Amino acid sequence: MYIPIRKQRESDYQIAGEKKVIRKSIVPIMRIVVKNSKGQKELKGTLRISHMIPVPQSELLLYDIENEQDCTYKDLVKNEIIFIRKNQEKIFANANLLYKQKSENDLSAGYVRAALEYKELEKLCRDFIAENM
Repeated sequence: MYIPIRKQRESDYQIAGEKKVIRKSIVPIMRIVVKNSKGQKELKGTLRISHMIPVPQSELLLYDIENEQDCTYKDLVKNEIIFIRKNQEKIFANANLLYKQKSENDLSAGYVRAALEYKELEKLCRDFIAENM
């Protein structure tokens, strides 16, 4: 499965007193938070677990971060990679939980309704592979 990363948005923040703070991660949305050089938390983007899709291995391309010319973007991608590696167990746990809830049509958690139809996407992925072999 491929989990898209979205850049930060205003909806990723909430007002707490007089301060704007980063919202907590939830099962379908994990916020990529890193500490800057001053030790302050910064939001770099979100993992959209609710929008994960199956992608055939044949359609994946490797990205060579060392050849990235844009230093700001290179730093962003490096921070995302570090976050993903540090949190891979939680990412897999959330993805598996959401997949199970959606597959079983367990709507006890409201976020399940907004998740993609994983079984249908898996069928489309299998059909694509069969057509392109």
